[in-house]
Amino acid sequence: MGSLSIELKNYAALSEKIAENRERKRIARDIHDTVGHALTGISAGVDATKMLIDINPQAAKEQLNKISIATKQGIKDVRKTLNQMRPGALNGYTLEASLKKMLQEYSDISHLQINFDYEWQQPDFEKTTENVIFRIIEEAITNSLRHGHASKVNIYCLETPAAYLLNIQDNGAGVKMIRPGFGITQMKERVAIINGKVTFDGRQGFLVSVVIPKNNKNEEEKI
Repeated sequence: MGSLSIELKNYAALSEKIAENRERKRIARDIHDTVGHALTGISAGVDATKMLIDINPQAAKEQLNKISIATKQGIKDVRKTLNQMRPGALNGYTLEASLKKMLQEYSDISHLQINFDYEWQQPDFEKTTENVIFRIIEEAITNSLRHGHASKVNIYCLETPAAYLLNIQDNGAGVKMIRPGFGITQMKERVAIINGKVTFDGRQGFLVSVVIPKNNKNEEEKI
């Protein structure tokens, strides 16, 4: 009975994590919709300005002012939504400490063995970059448990002179054909925000590889 109780407790805890992830995915969809709406309006405004610029420069100038206002509002909306996604675990902690805390929680509520190798030497990450790294690792761990049924995950935070590297490899079932489901699409969109690149390999377990350029300066002005 004791063993069953532990399993039920683990399942409840993991279910809570999954519910949290669902809420974050909802917020991510809101960001996707907000950005899409803003870019569509800006694109239409630019097209209108191109038509006006030769025949009515003053009207073109007014149109550009409208585009500027719409752009600033779009940035403000995205920042507001991103702030909702900032992991509470990052508040008051370094990125390394926050990740260790989160990974320990996953180990405690499951059978998963997590090996964490953090070799980033005092990275000067902006808040948005830290958010993305935290969420990518969290999403990968959740997928390893839910879909790959993995028992072991290795996480390597390495660096080269030009970039920070993040590799997350599990020993789960893997997949022959990687389909762009929402989790993978979301990872790609998140990494794109910080001008990074993410790739996936499902041939032996599942591997998530992220490259973040060191000269990356996020134009979100440290959200």
